[in-house]
Amino acid sequence: MQLSTIYSTGAIPPAQTDDNSWTCYYSLYQLHVDASIKEVDVTISASSPVNYYIMSKNQYNQFVELCGSSYPSLELKYSSKSYALKWTPPAPGDYYIILENTSASAVTYNMQLALIRFQS
Repeated sequence: MQLSTIYSTGAIPPAQTDDNSWTCYYSLYQLHVDASIKEVDVTISASSPVNYYIMSKNQYNQFVELCGSSYPSLELKYSSKSYALKWTPPAPGDYYIILENTSASAVTYNMQLALIRFQS
C-alpha cells in the first residue's frame, strides 16, 4: 500500500446576514484522483460545527452559495465538529471537499487527507 498524506489548517469566516438572507463562507479543496487511487481517508476537526461535502466536478459546478441549503454531493455530514471518512472514489477525476461554516462565529479547522494507492 502506497500512501500520500496532505495536512491542512485554516479558518473560515463567520456567516453574515444581509437583508434577512444569510451568506455562509467555506473552504474548498480540489482533489484529483487518478486510476491508481484506491481510497481517500479524510479526517477533519473544527472548533465549531461545520458542514462537510465531497462533490464531483459536475456537482461543484452547480454549487450555489446559499447558507444552509442542501446540495447534491457524494458524501455529506451536517453540523459536526469532527468527521472521519474512508471514501472510495467512484471513478478517476476531479473532486471537491467543502467545509462550510453556517454559524455566526469564525471556525478554525485541521484536515488530513491520505491517498491510498492500489498495490502494483
